[in-house]
Parts: sequence; structure tokens; C-alpha cells
Amino acid sequence: MSGITYERIDAAGGVQWPCPADDPEVPLGGTARLYADGRFPNPSGRVQLHRAVRQELRDKPRREFPLLLNTGRTVEHWHTRTKTARVPLLDRLAPEAWVEMNEVDGDALGVRTGDVVRVTSSRGEIPRIIVRITPIVRAGEVFIPFHYDEACANRLTVDEFDPISREPNFKQCAVRIERAEAHPR
Repeated sequence: MSGITYERIDAAGGVQWPCPADDPEVPLGGTARLYADGRFPNPSGRVQLHRAVRQELRDKPRREFPLLLNTGRTVEHWHTRTKTARVPLLDRLAPEAWVEMNEVDGDALGVRTGDVVRVTSSRGEIPRIIVRITPIVRAGEVFIPFHYDEACANRLTVDEFDPISREPNFKQCAVRIERAEAHPR
């Protein structure tokens, strides 16, 4: 973005991404819509969609690890909370990690909302995490947000990645849940 200074960016109220420096047709505000001309940056100029081939889970639930862990985002935080943890309202809404569990599994394990458990996979463990009993997750599955380094769900998951994008899977694996010591409040 040669010739574009922080002052000009601030005066314009920010810059819409993308804003290629070498394109004189792109105003300071950037490009609001990619590929509006219907041309894509490849030899054919057409969109290229890659078909995903369904694969069986590599780490399925089994006797030693009977629950399927799913990881994901929550509305309160972004990635590893490097910025959102500094926003008082967001941090008050979700100050620590949790594991969501269906009431059927909670009853089977003798745990309820607020209890502290250990979540273990064949690759690692989260030694202390708070339980939230909810009908949102199905029986046999649990959910942990991946935002919290001190309870890093990604350390439990498999080392698979997408062969095209190289994006790590970090999504699901088999786990077991056991009671942990009482949570110091």
C-alpha cells in the first residue's frame, strides 16, 4: 500500500480488505466484494471447487475413551483470547473454559453443572475444566471451546490436516471424562 499512510487510513475510517497496493483502480477504501467481475485468480478464470471426500473418524469413541469431543468457537471470544480476554464484558461472560455435556452422560458420570472434571484423550488431558450440562450437545458427545490456553482443547485432538488447504483438523476425537478435585473459587 505504497503512498497510503496511517493518517490517510485513519481519515478514511479504515480500509476495506483487500486493498492491493499495485492496483491503481482500487480506492483507499479497498474492494468491498471480491471477484465481482466473475474472474478468479487462476488460469481458467473460473471458480474452482474441491470436493471433500468423507472420511471416517480416525479416533472413534471406544471403551477407554467413550465420548466424542467436538471443539469450536464461542460468541464471547476469538481464537486464543489474546485480545478478547482484555475486554472486561467478554471476559466476565466467559472467564474460563468449560465442557458441555448432555444430561444423559452427566447422570452416567455423576456430574452436574459446576462440577470440575478431567478430560483425557490418547494424546493429552485437560486436568481441570468446569462442566455445563446442556441439551445442546447429543448424548455421547461433548463440546469444549478452543479459546483457552490453560484448558487447550486442541492438545487433545488428532494431528490430521486438510490435504489441500493444510488447515489442521483440531475438531474431534475420542475422550473420557472423570471427576477432578473441587474447583478453588
